[in-house]
Amino acid sequence: MDWTRRTLVGGIASATVPLAGCSLDSPSDDPTDSGGGGDFEQVQVDGQTLVVGLGELSPSTVNVIAPDGTAFASRSVPQGATTVTFDIGLSYAPGEYRVVASTGESTIAETTLTIAPDLEILEVGVGANHLDRMPTGLGNTKSAEALVTVINRGNGPAILEKILFLGGVPNPTTDLQDADEEEASGIFIKAEGASEVTQLVILGNQKDTLYTSRLPFSFHEDGVSCSSDEQTGKFRVVLSTRIEGASATGEYSISYTRSSESGECNIRIN
Repeated sequence: MDWTRRTLVGGIASATVPLAGCSLDSPSDDPTDSGGGGDFEQVQVDGQTLVVGLGELSPSTVNVIAPDGTAFASRSVPQGATTVTFDIGLSYAPGEYRVVASTGESTIAETTLTIAPDLEILEVGVGANHLDRMPTGLGNTKSAEALVTVINRGNGPAILEKILFLGGVPNPTTDLQDADEEEASGIFIKAEGASEVTQLVILGNQKDTLYTSRLPFSFHEDGVSCSSDEQTGKFRVVLSTRIEGASATGEYSISYTRSSESGECNIRIN
């Protein structure tokens, strides 16, 4: 059963670049150059950090060039250092970065690495159907809330700013679409004393479950009602991010049937 439709940002098979045979190495012709040529030992993303393993290289400087060709970061390399690190931050531009090691004006090693998130929604659940998994901090609204499990299959961090339920749900969260990201996100995390957070960072290769705080499955609003006859519809879940083009969207079918015993509405996501 297909539960999600991914929004992809680039094709990232791994957070680590195997450099043997892939380096754009340009050894120096200067006989006084002691940096030597060769390959990087590794270039990979670890959380929010770009880690460059120098191996046998002895450069004086390592530069990182952004996808648009501008300088992203530069580090002077102390003698004997084997690793250089760079902070990616949370507002980086996804795409292909160039890593260049040099001594003076001579390039001794160069390679590229694509840094980008790749979000996929794995699960969407109605709070009433998963009460044992809902945070206690939601109190008596747990049944009208929802849970969403997301994975970042890319290597770059993704900064979630909003969770939206749109379409055929009882209480669409359309008010969040135009809300200031710093004031309203609709995202609740499962932590002691937690409340709605303004943003949530999902690192590369990380999976997390988040929760709503805006009652998308409440029947006390003007949206879908629940009658004795089964009703069906479609809705979308959107996880919007700070990084352009990195948001994830899932589309789902849903049905509503009133229980003859309790009078409550049974909700099923297909």
